[in-house]
Amino acid sequence: MNKKNIFRFIPFLAFAGIFVFFSHGCDKDSESDPVIEIATLTTASVSDISFTSANSGGNITDDGGSQITARGVVWSTSANPTLQDNTGQTTDGTGAGTFTSSITGLDDETSYYVRAYATNSEGTAYGNQVQFSTSAYLPAEVTTGSIEDITDDSAKGGGNVTDDGGSPVTARGVVWSTTEDPTLDDNDGYTTDGSGTGEFTSEISGLDNETTYYVRAYATNSWGTTYGEQVQFITLYGTVTDDDGNLYMAIKIGDQVWMVENLRTTKYNDDTDILNITEDSQWRNATSGAYSWYDNEESNGEIYGALYNWFAVETGKLCPEDWRVASDDDWTELTNYAGGLEVAGGKLKETGTEHWDDPNEGATDEYGFRALPGGRRDFIDGSFGVKGIIGNWWGSTPDGASTSSFTMSHNGTNVLRQQPVGEYGMSVRCIKE
Repeated sequence: MNKKNIFRFIPFLAFAGIFVFFSHGCDKDSESDPVIEIATLTTASVSDISFTSANSGGNITDDGGSQITARGVVWSTSANPTLQDNTGQTTDGTGAGTFTSSITGLDDETSYYVRAYATNSEGTAYGNQVQFSTSAYLPAEVTTGSIEDITDDSAKGGGNVTDDGGSPVTARGVVWSTTEDPTLDDNDGYTTDGSGTGEFTSEISGLDNETTYYVRAYATNSWGTTYGEQVQFITLYGTVTDDDGNLYMAIKIGDQVWMVENLRTTKYNDDTDILNITEDSQWRNATSGAYSWYDNEESNGEIYGALYNWFAVETGKLCPEDWRVASDDDWTELTNYAGGLEVAGGKLKETGTEHWDDPNEGATDEYGFRALPGGRRDFIDGSFGVKGIIGNWWGSTPDGASTSSFTMSHNGTNVLRQQPVGEYGMSVRCIKE
């Protein structure tokens, strides 16, 4: 190559060298700067779904070449929730891998969409969408207890919350009214007796005497308030006190006013003592007024009253002033009002088997009479018997012209009318003059 050509080639070599230099430098920079992308992740299935909450989460399988600075889940009632458009979201740490999220503050019986998210320097990525529905609140289940200890202005009731419906029972009690189907919004009174499931007792007070009331137990949970079956009862007429100071409740049945309990006085209404006979032979041979407690246990008298012989009844002084031992005619009027001798026993007997032996057939105590099986004392040998099985009550005219008794049994609904001898020991019910 001649000199002229050489000089012409030198500029070309210089340019080529510069080109190679810069080309090599660009390739080196390209290899040292990694490409950053958004993260790759999946949304965990939704579990532990309740009325207002659930659990989910996610798994970040690739951080996209950049540190994950925030992760969690977003949810909404609309599809494809984002960090900018959602009903709620969680923040559950940083970095790749799995995480768990608690979704709270939800509405019951509602469909939601949830997505996991992960944020790095390139932006926020979302996992697959998962749909779920919260549970529906259910009403609690509650039954109404029987009404007991009825007086002229109070009673005792209660109930049993057998199922909370899946959410806590926050209030329970009974509600009552003189009209049917009382509610917490329409009542004459109600109680608040704690919370939760199980049995509870309610004190019903402030009632009017001789009045029919309707009672229902209630239970309140997140669903609302539910009510047990309706129970009906009648408050008593008033009270009366004997010469011993014993207090008796009274109830009006038809046109009659009766003591609700068997008489248990040890004094006549002139304040003289009634003879208490404990020996069997003395009872059999008694010729004057006498009483005894069943099995000579005074505790029996507190429940069933005393057993009196006819001689005490015929004095006309057993019952408090303005009251008398119920006569044959009084008992007949009562049993006729209760449907006749064949069915009256069932309507007059105390319910259940606390005092009556099984089966206490047909007992409804429809009028609150609370007939109890006080048994009797035998006229032949003075022995005690049949407590829990039968109730025997004297029934005669106050002047003692004749004797009669009325008997109810644990295994029947009838009332048996008899004419016993005066040496029997039997229960007494007083009726207002």
